[in-house]
Amino acid sequence: MSYVANSAKYTLVQNPYDKHTGLHRGGEAKEVVTGRTLAADNVSRNGNTVTFSIPTTELESYAGYAKLTYKTAVKRGELDTSTNEVKFTNKASAGSGVKKFDSGKGDVIIKNNVIKKSGEQVANSNRIKYTILVNESAVALKNGTDFLELVDTMDAKCALVPSTLKVYEQVNGAWSPLADKDYSSKMEQVKDESGSRTKLTLEVPDGKYLKVEYEVIPTGNPGEEVSLSNTAELAGVTEGSAIDEQKWKIQNASASAGGNGYSITMTKYDAQQVGATLEGAKFTLYSVDMGQVADDGNVENARTPFDEAAIDVPTDANGKISFGTSDKKMSNCVLYQLVETKAPVGYAKADPTWIMLKGSASDKDYQAALTKAKDIVDGAEIIDDTKKDEIWVYDNRMTGKAVINAEKVLAGGTFKEGQFSFALKDDKDRVLQTVTNDAMGNVSFNVDYNKADTYTYTISEVVPEGAENNVKDHITYDRTQHKVTVKVDNGERNLVATVTYDNGSSTPPTFTNRYSTTLPEAGGAGLTMTYLAGASLLCFAATWMHAHRHRDRDRGGRRE
Repeated sequence: MSYVANSAKYTLVQNPYDKHTGLHRGGEAKEVVTGRTLAADNVSRNGNTVTFSIPTTELESYAGYAKLTYKTAVKRGELDTSTNEVKFTNKASAGSGVKKFDSGKGDVIIKNNVIKKSGEQVANSNRIKYTILVNESAVALKNGTDFLELVDTMDAKCALVPSTLKVYEQVNGAWSPLADKDYSSKMEQVKDESGSRTKLTLEVPDGKYLKVEYEVIPTGNPGEEVSLSNTAELAGVTEGSAIDEQKWKIQNASASAGGNGYSITMTKYDAQQVGATLEGAKFTLYSVDMGQVADDGNVENARTPFDEAAIDVPTDANGKISFGTSDKKMSNCVLYQLVETKAPVGYAKADPTWIMLKGSASDKDYQAALTKAKDIVDGAEIIDDTKKDEIWVYDNRMTGKAVINAEKVLAGGTFKEGQFSFALKDDKDRVLQTVTNDAMGNVSFNVDYNKADTYTYTISEVVPEGAENNVKDHITYDRTQHKVTVKVDNGERNLVATVTYDNGSSTPPTFTNRYSTTLPEAGGAGLTMTYLAGASLLCFAATWMHAHRHRDRDRGGRRE
């Protein structure tokens, strides 16, 4: 703990006893100085001791007292991440001239707010904005990695607006956007007893104070109240969970919501980088004959393209695509199926999206058609007029795996499983994984990929704490760093990864530690002490033998 420069402030309270009247002593006291910053020259430091000299001339000739406040900073390394707190004891003493006051002390427990989540209604909108604060003290919360996994599971009664996801880090007291390359995000739908919930997973850097923001649209009719419960969790972190539970009133949709009643607009998003749109995905819009499906149960046989211009239409540079015009309107109470016919390179096609517009149809007619449609879509969502211009379709990236290997050798000794640790770092020297050797000396890192690219890493052995010059317990640790290159290519259904080491070799590197119990080098202090100790023992042995022999002779020459 250390004093924060220029943070000391003092207050002087004048207590004129000579003006006291009646029994209410002290009633005339008044502040003559309030919260004034103490001049830097009045503060001196010596190690952990700080001395404050408070000027009291403004008390004049009256009695009074001074109140001092100041700030201290805690070293991040002092925080115990198993409890997310640190305890300090501060002692204070004071004096004025020859007068010395009793000293005092107090314990201070400082708590790190690991995670906090809150929600608020967006002004003039039917959206709810959520804010998640992560790692307020900006300490390293996890060992063996430089990243945290933040999982936010949303209520089934709301939908994430993907374009609103933002991640910030605090720099010099202000929030600054975190670069896209410094974090990753993905979203998926998970089902439980409450329905289908959106699960948002972010991988964010450890050791930073972060803020995550996004917006959701609650489900319901204007004027209704909906209760939303959203949970955010930091995987593997003590006290790393936060829940926001509130009731929200559904607001009237904006004037543009619902659009013209005869068209739809869809945006294509990357499911593994939330908010990133995809250009070049192709879609066809079909109308479905619900009567024919009811007869033969085959949707593909019962669908026809909405229009010749609606076949294999690509998304634009913003990931958007629209169907329906004033000349070629989409019909009311008709079931439509929006099918992705071709995904962008490196992505898998999404499931079809179902749409039924109400337009000018009566509630009775629309509900009748909707009931028939629900029998066909097998529980899938049917987009209506309120969402027809906010249709969001997500493509999952192709996935692939690579195993990065190394070998462990202990020259001059034998090792056991888990004895040595190894770190895999990215091209920015950030630790991605830390693993140990198996009983045969094999070291393996399993890495998942969702994008074709070339990735570079380094593997290095972790030197344990307490080692001196890379030596601990007679073992000299190998400090070599080996380069790893993983080339990931798009396959037919999956990504294909090729691993090479150092200068393009396919042979995994070997880390060689050496075990030795030899004495220190000649001339060293250790050897000198060994010689001295040995010489002393020899002198003692010679003296004992000499005395022993003389004693034997005194006993008549007999030897015992």
